[in-house]
Amino acid sequence: MIVIDEFPSMCKENKSIPSILQNLWDAELKEKNVMIILCGSAMSFIEKELLAEKNPLYGRATGIYKMNEMGFYDAARFSPII
Repeated sequence: MIVIDEFPSMCKENKSIPSILQNLWDAELKEKNVMIILCGSAMSFIEKELLAEKNPLYGRATGIYKMNEMGFYDAARFSPII
């Protein structure tokens, strides 16, 4: 499993990253037991720039999950200490 957080920020720094990821997926990873999770807080960027039909990663998502903002007490429930 590969998890990349704040993927939109990464793409803003280097606009070729979605194409690089597309080529890597198509050439090496799609037939392997690999899951890539792209996360980011800039939902408009993800929806308009990454998932749009004209973009390199279009059609490659197997699931899209939107999370609502979480308060402190809900987030703290994920901690094994609490």
